Amino acid sequence: MRSFLYLTPRFAPAATVGALRAVKFCRHLPSQGWRPVVLSDMEAARGFDPSLEALLPAEISVEVGWRPESVAVLAAMRAGLRVAPDVDNRGPFKRGLADRIRATAPALIDGPRALLQELKLPLSANELRDIQHAVEAARRLVVRERCEAIVASGPPWQALVVGALVARLERLPLLLDFRDPWALCELDRVARSWMEQQKAQLLERWCVWQATALLLNTDAARDDYERVYGGRAGLRIETLRNHAEAWERGPEVERSGPFRLVCPGRLRDRVMSQGLVRALAALAAEGWGPDRLVLEVAGPLSRRAEAEFRAADVLRFVQLVNWKPQSEVSAWLATGDLQIVLNAATRQRIPAKFYESLMVPRPVLVCGATPEMATLTAGMEGVALCDREDDGAIAAAIRAALTGRRAAVVRETGALTSEAAAARLAELLCAVSPRPDVASPSSDE
Repeated sequence: MRSFLYLTPRFAPAATVGALRAVKFCRHLPSQGWRPVVLSDMEAARGFDPSLEALLPAEISVEVGWRPESVAVLAAMRAGLRVAPDVDNRGPFKRGLADRIRATAPALIDGPRALLQELKLPLSANELRDIQHAVEAARRLVVRERCEAIVASGPPWQALVVGALVARLERLPLLLDFRDPWALCELDRVARSWMEQQKAQLLERWCVWQATALLLNTDAARDDYERVYGGRAGLRIETLRNHAEAWERGPEVERSGPFRLVCPGRLRDRVMSQGLVRALAALAAEGWGPDRLVLEVAGPLSRRAEAEFRAADVLRFVQLVNWKPQSEVSAWLATGDLQIVLNAATRQRIPAKFYESLMVPRPVLVCGATPEMATLTAGMEGVALCDREDDGAIAAAIRAALTGRRAAVVRETGALTSEAAAARLAELLCAVSPRPDVASPSSDE
């Protein structure tokens, strides 16, 4: 079996969407002939989900050693201790200025000293420290495990920089997996200061210059990167979508009680849909009450979301559910009568929970659908796509579900499963590293 270095700071047992996506890749890649060698982190204050570790096959090699403190943070979280992150209360201008001043101090630039000095990348002292540590750990793994390629998954963006550095030093093919776009991200670009955006563009451009292939979640994001970087000779720019585990079918249960709308993920401000609030208000005006209709959401609500539900007098419909381990989310979704997927206002993004919901044999309503979602779900049973603020269409979709049968739906989702995504990643790894009989090079430079 061939091995590749998988740089993914967000990994099991961290309870994040990025960790779940990486774990799902690792579950199926060995059957495709590739063994991931994972270098991960345990970010402070992230949720802890040990059930994710149980999903990994035995042959996967995982090292939690991204930062010097990664092992200690993981041990504390396993012991049930809450680990708080450092909080930086400075504004973006002062923070960026201080980072640039520190980045120019030669004494703070440690090995590979010559390479970092040559690159003159705008990195702060803390960023340099973490990147240096991750590069050294990654190079040890490349040699020890005889890795033939590198996959670096971002965010966080440091993983892409580390991947580019290691690929350059070890002369290995590099696949940059943009779980979300980076400098070209429609959502993050407007939230960044001018200085932060310039830094993102510079670092991304340098990473792409070292890369063999770029992997984007959607065709829309892929096309944006093609327009900017498509002229670079030898660079592949591909779509590698989010994905979900195929549904393990069980007996259908008799449904009674209030009609339950279930919403995977938190109602954060950027995905909050006023159209959904107005649709619930319209249904309330028609006589539907919380005894007949409830909206279950993984809490807590953001302040803005709670205020909007309260102002429309529909907060009474909302029931908050406790956080659930990732391994239990699909089973919870299956207990609902209609799944509500909320998307941010961007054409580049398809939320990972969209794929999870498609696998579950219950109807799905997407508030904030993109044209790409329509293409993916063409011909699928029980999928309604609406604009995020179109309360009339949202109310109509909920109304149709309320008056319909509470029966399971059957969808053909094989192309969107984790198994299919892993097969595609294995195909790309073979394409960029076609000689399995040649050991990966290493140098002591």
